[in-house]
Amino acid sequence: MTLNNEKTLLEQKKQGLILNKREIELKLLHVKNLVRSSGTMPYAKYKQCCDSQNKHAGCIVKIEQELFAINNRLREICDKEYSQKKELTPVESLSPSIKSLLIELKDEYQRFASDATRVASMRHMASDFSFKINKILNSDGSSIA
Repeated sequence: MTLNNEKTLLEQKKQGLILNKREIELKLLHVKNLVRSSGTMPYAKYKQCCDSQNKHAGCIVKIEQELFAINNRLREICDKEYSQKKELTPVESLSPSIKSLLIELKDEYQRFASDATRVASMRHMASDFSFKINKILNSDGSSIA
């Protein structure tokens, strides 16, 4: 199963669980309102309401645990997708206009780095930046640091 298929299935299951949880929360709210609004009630009825509340609360906890597991798995899938997208493309796949802009930028920063009228720290920064651009242009994109 691909990551997209698994992600879609998990999202569908998550939506179903959320709807189920909302229904149970409404039932729980109804029982709570019944206890609050009735004033005094026979013990058997009160006990039945308490049992119903406990049952609904337990169901909600189980659903939340399932949702937690689904969210963790979805997070793992998103992390995998992100890491796959994060991989750099080779320089050969860059458009010629981007390559020429990188070359112009490298040359500009190289000129800045060799300008003796600039502050030494700025010249050093420009030299490092020019070196990194040159490294991008001369590599496959995987060893950029």
